[in-house]
Amino acid sequence: MLLMLWVTPARSALVWHWEDPFTLSDRGMLSDWLTQTHAALQRYAGILPFDVHVYMHRRDGAKEPVPWANTWRDTEQALHFYVDPDFSEDAFLSDWTAAHEFSHLLLPYLGSENAWFAEGFASYLQYALMVEMGVIAQSEADARRDKKMRAAASALKVAPLSLPESMPELKKRGAYPTFYWGGAIYFERVDAALRKQGTSLQSTLRQYLDCCRLQKTDLDGLAATLNALSGSSVFASELTLMRETPGIPPRPAKSAGTTQKRGP
Repeated sequence: MLLMLWVTPARSALVWHWEDPFTLSDRGMLSDWLTQTHAALQRYAGILPFDVHVYMHRRDGAKEPVPWANTWRDTEQALHFYVDPDFSEDAFLSDWTAAHEFSHLLLPYLGSENAWFAEGFASYLQYALMVEMGVIAQSEADARRDKKMRAAASALKVAPLSLPESMPELKKRGAYPTFYWGGAIYFERVDAALRKQGTSLQSTLRQYLDCCRLQKTDLDGLAATLNALSGSSVFASELTLMRETPGIPPRPAKSAGTTQKRGP
C-alpha cells in the first residue's frame, strides 16, 4: 500500500491510502479530482482544521465512476471512495459523490439516528461545491436541488410521522433520496430564514469551522452553537419544527440558493 501526502494551504492536507493497485496515471487523475473537490470545500467554507485521510478502493466494471463512498469521523477524518478508474476525469468531476462526502466533513458525526440531518446537509451543499469547482452553473445547481427536494416533499406530504420518525422505515424501503433530500429542506429553510436576517448558512459555517468544528457535540448542542454564531434562533427552532411536523415542513416560497460572494 502506497501512502502519499498532498499538502494544501494552511492546516489541512489530503493523506492518500491506495488500498488496491492503481496505475500512476490513475493515481494522478483521481488525486486531481479529489484535490479539486477539497480545495472547493475550503474556498466555500474555510480551511479544515484537520488532515483528511482518503482511502481509494478499486471497483472495475462499475456502471458509474463512484459506485460507493462513505465518510468516517473518528480518530481520523477519513473518506473512502470505491471507484472505477476506466471512467474519464470529466466523468469523475461531473459526479456529485465527492462533493457530497467532503461536505460531511464540515460537521461532526451526530449518530445514526440523525442521518436525515447529516445526509440532508451534505445533499444541500453538494451542488454548491460543484458550482465552486466550475463543474456546473449556479442555475443548474438550483434546478437540480429544486427537483430533488420537490420529489422528497411530495413523497413525505402524506406521512403521518415526522421525517426523523419516518427515517427508519424509509431506510428499510431503500428510500434514501427521500430522507436525504427531505433533510435538505431543513437547510433550505434555515438558509432562507438567515438570509432574511442579513446572513446565510455559508457564513455561519465559515465561523463554525474556524472556531468549533473539533468540539464534540450532539445535534441539539450543534444547533445551539450555530444559533450563537449566526445571532439567531433559526437552527434550533427549525430543528423542533422538523421533529414535530408530520411529513415535512413546507419549503420556502423561493429558494435563495447556497452561494455567497466571498470577501476580498
